[in-house]
Amino acid sequence: MRLKDKVAIITGAGSGIGRMTALIFAKEGAKVLVADITNEGQKTAEEIKETGGSAIFVKTDVSKTVEVNEMVETCLKEFGQIDILVNNAGIVRFSKFHETSEQDWDETMAVDLKGYSFALKLFCRK
Repeated sequence: MRLKDKVAIITGAGSGIGRMTALIFAKEGAKVLVADITNEGQKTAEEIKETGGSAIFVKTDVSKTVEVNEMVETCLKEFGQIDILVNNAGIVRFSKFHETSEQDWDETMAVDLKGYSFALKLFCRK
């Protein structure tokens, strides 16, 4: 159990790579805060608990500083520490570059860049 007594926040852990990362970290002994914008994150946290691991779910839009701060504060309140941040949340809007709408561009930058930096900044402060 390489991650025994470690606490990890994993964003975008409701599906895909984030979900599998959360399951593997828990299997390796980490306590996991599963963060996702959808309620699919709750299923990931429940699966971890069903296999004997420790996890909580926090619905989080990483593009919103307030929600990222709440995620970090919840982790500290629940687990007392944060050792690992997996900044996995991201979105992709498939279109030709010259056909990309301003809204799609703004949403992608908010999640993929702002969200990454918000979580990292708060992680470094804790």
